[in-house]
Amino acid sequence: MMLPSAACTDELVVFSSCLPFISISPNNRTEIPLPECCDDVSDAFTNGSAICLCYFILQPNILGFLLNSSKLLSLTSLCARNDQNSTANFSLQKLCSDSATLPPLRSITGTNKPKPPNTGKMMQCNLIVAFSFKFLVLKY
Repeated sequence: MMLPSAACTDELVVFSSCLPFISISPNNRTEIPLPECCDDVSDAFTNGSAICLCYFILQPNILGFLLNSSKLLSLTSLCARNDQNSTANFSLQKLCSDSATLPPLRSITGTNKPKPPNTGKMMQCNLIVAFSFKFLVLKY
């Protein structure tokens, strides 16, 4: 298993395929997770980036709209494991409850410029824009 990247922004954007399932009304669009969502969840556990999904549980309003924590936690029981030979724990609830700290979020602009003070809202806005764009692409 690989270690998670130093920042979780990219991993959270990839996970946007699950938004139609884990979002709270009116943003929830499906009653079961999409196959792409299940692949992304399984891949996150295989490549070590699943810890980043804990942001959605610990900060359910991180995208500017609420996520359904129960549905989010159910993904590991609803989705099959792509790597059946893996011995890694496939429980998002256990992973997030055992994690003392999460990898940082970073701006998705890709610049390495020093961050001005109080950039938390800016990173959250960048993440929301990235998710909104990918969600719109998936939707249509």
